Amino acid sequence: MRLGKKLSFWTRQRDGDKGTLLAYTVVMRVLLADDCAPVRWALGTFLREQLGWTIVGEVAHSEALLAKALALRPELILMAWELPGQPAGTVVGLLRRQLGSCKIVVLDQNSSVRAAALRAGGDAFICKIGPPHEVLSVLREVGVNPAHNPPRGGPRQVCQTQS
Repeated sequence: MRLGKKLSFWTRQRDGDKGTLLAYTVVMRVLLADDCAPVRWALGTFLREQLGWTIVGEVAHSEALLAKALALRPELILMAWELPGQPAGTVVGLLRRQLGSCKIVVLDQNSSVRAAALRAGGDAFICKIGPPHEVLSVLREVGVNPAHNPPRGGPRQVCQTQS
């Protein structure tokens, strides 16, 4: 298998008795980047349990994020804006240029960095202190979990945040 090949796949959920198709679910490969281990653990657990996604890696520093992202080629990166190392805007720009189709969602406690995160190339922003259902809402809006429908065309490029 080539390194750049997409590894996500669609699974079908069927009613056992009737064989009726109930839903499609996309399985995403996610890289988590936050310097706080409990935040990475909580995000990873939430994404695995709520969406069945695969966490392919976790990092706590911007240089490690760049290296792992290039090596693992995830379909989604959830990264803290205040990640130690290089400035976040620089890191997002590098990721965008090197992993064009990868979705980049920026996380921070301060919603005032939203504009800078999106300007740098982020697909969306999530406020860390928002409720968990907003995480799912934002991920759906950027097109990484299209509400139980099989893929049609390209993903939507919509950004959402808690004000």
